Amino acid sequence: MPTNSLRLHPIAAWTASTSWRKDDSRLHVDAFPSRPNYGNRILRIFTNINPHGESRQWRVGEPFPQLAQRFLPRLKRYSPFASWLLDKVGITKRAVVTTII
Repeated sequence: MPTNSLRLHPIAAWTASTSWRKDDSRLHVDAFPSRPNYGNRILRIFTNINPHGESRQWRVGEPFPQLAQRFLPRLKRYSPFASWLLDKVGITKRAVVTTII
């Protein structure tokens, strides 16, 4: 699995008020025009590595269990065949997910 960057942000940067579009403290999927992923998935992991033991504070729109409860019933079960077919036809899964949301 290729890795290509490591960024360390001080805790002060987590609490700075910014536009919600630029707010990195929100849970999100990464896809940047400046770093095309050429069809590969991006796995982004956050961890606390500060020596003072301060926890990372996530700001999300609502608690995850309630969010999952709202959207989970509308999701189709994963199908390896459908995934293979979408890849062969050149249709991304994002188009399918966007129609659900």
